Amino acid sequence: MIARIADIIISYRAPLLTFCVVLTLYFIYTLKDLRLRANLSDFAPLNHPFMKVQQKLMDIFGGLHQVSIAVVVRQGDIFNYETLNKVVHITRQLYLLPGVNPGRIVSLSARKIKHVTAYNEGFTVQRLMREAPADPESLQALKNAIVNNPMLYGPVVAKDFTATLITADFQPEVEAQNIFQELFQIIEPLQDANTDIFIAGRPILEGWMYRYLPRMGKIFLVTIAAMVLLLAAAFRSKRGVILPVCSACMATVWGVATLILFGYSLSPTTILIPFLIAALEVCHSIQFLKRYYEEVQTSSPTTLTAAQRTLQALFVPAVISVCTDGAGFLSLYAVPIPIIKSMALAGGVGGRRRSEERRVG
Repeated sequence: MIARIADIIISYRAPLLTFCVVLTLYFIYTLKDLRLRANLSDFAPLNHPFMKVQQKLMDIFGGLHQVSIAVVVRQGDIFNYETLNKVVHITRQLYLLPGVNPGRIVSLSARKIKHVTAYNEGFTVQRLMREAPADPESLQALKNAIVNNPMLYGPVVAKDFTATLITADFQPEVEAQNIFQELFQIIEPLQDANTDIFIAGRPILEGWMYRYLPRMGKIFLVTIAAMVLLLAAAFRSKRGVILPVCSACMATVWGVATLILFGYSLSPTTILIPFLIAALEVCHSIQFLKRYYEEVQTSSPTTLTAAQRTLQALFVPAVISVCTDGAGFLSLYAVPIPIIKSMALAGGVGGRRRSEERRVG
């Protein structure tokens, strides 16, 4: 039976190879929707009651795309016109950004931050800082108002008056990469010798990952180049280099594309999966090639006979690898944690594809 199956695969190798190439081209097309995200909720079971409550709260109050901007002075304090004017400028620009929640912007110059002054006849309410004060009296009055407000003195302005905090919240549908780029366009021109502006938050973390993502591509290409050199030194033939590399690239594309088709994305944890799939695929391809060259050099009269005998000899290990490589990874899909599910899909589909490649030879 194994000999018959090997004969069928060798006889219909052209249609099988065409099917693999067409499917790979389709998967390559789906890679245009590849995204790199760092969602902390992916590390928690979403079907847990606590996570469902948290999701409802985030839908109502936001908080998923919150950004914190710290304006810090190196010498003196923030109570000078230049520093406060930068705070005013940043706050005004935040209101103009698409997708921002105006009611959740917190800053000394934010619209909702008020200063209440009580009199014998009543009290007055006005914005704390509409414009940056320039004269010493106005600066001292602003400082006194902040010190007397426990919601500002400490949470928004540092106790030593050397820093102030600006926070903003964006709608969940806004791309983190767009938030990252727009915020850095605002703050970069404002930094000088006496002012440091630090920015943090989930969109900033994702933005840095997007910025360094091309470097990951370069590292992957360097890895492939190193594999090519090692294969060339080991086999000293075009077949010994091209087949393992093409097989590794196909396995990687299939695994990553499956994530996209199932609605998942790469994360700092799963970004290593493509490297793992490529390395494992090269290892298994070397086993087939080594056995094939042994058949060619010993008893096989033709290359087709050598390929058929190789496939026949390694068919049982290949079938077993379907269960270990593919099903082993896919079994993790039962874990109700998104990050584990994405790893199971990428590794499982890549593992099954590796086994199919070994059967086709």
